[in-house]
Amino acid sequence: MAQVFKQPTLSATRRAGKCVVDFDRKAKRELTERLSNTVGLDEHLIEELRDYCLHHREPAVQVAAVLGLEKTGSKRAVLALTERVLEDGDLWPTDRAMEALSTLAQSGGLFALTATFLTDSRSVHPKLTLLYDGAKRLHRQDVGQSLEAIYRHTGTKYDPRELVPGMLTSFEHIPLADISKGAVLAGLFRPLPVWAGNVPVPDEGKAERAITFSELRLPGLAEILGAQHNSGI
Repeated sequence: MAQVFKQPTLSATRRAGKCVVDFDRKAKRELTERLSNTVGLDEHLIEELRDYCLHHREPAVQVAAVLGLEKTGSKRAVLALTERVLEDGDLWPTDRAMEALSTLAQSGGLFALTATFLTDSRSVHPKLTLLYDGAKRLHRQDVGQSLEAIYRHTGTKYDPRELVPGMLTSFEHIPLADISKGAVLAGLFRPLPVWAGNVPVPDEGKAERAITFSELRLPGLAEILGAQHNSGI
């Protein structure tokens, strides 16, 4: 007698689907908790966090990796966060990566934040605020006052083509090398995005000094920037 196999009912199919969804949610929750609570400076660990930060399809997982990188506090983490800021994709992980760079001011985060100033017109004012926050973490009141003056001046302008060239020039005069040299690196990117306006090309001597500073402060940053842009680096 032939065996008759019953087709699964709709409710059974839905139950099976729910089990899969619940499993996926549990797995993602466990993954995000593990990534965001990472402890240690092991290179393999930082590379794993970088991979999730840049390549995972879920923004929540990318953000968890950003949190893990921020907690390591290392220069290698700053480089990985810089790559995230330069990547196209969901704004949530990118914004969180910029915040992490501000937090890691001691490890060169403000240098990376300034050097990537021309990545997105929407991040101009947020980055200015994050630079100010980073200066406060460094207890550099003089730098904070300079940034506050720039913020007050730019508050009357809304077109980035008008305000960005002047902001980068002002950054070069700020008494913190991470910001002044970072502004020079930002100005080396060519072709410039249209929204950035007429940013002057830094002279050769100024560019060489900024690149030399970069190699000492954050080895590997110039290479990352050069790979993402047609630049003079």
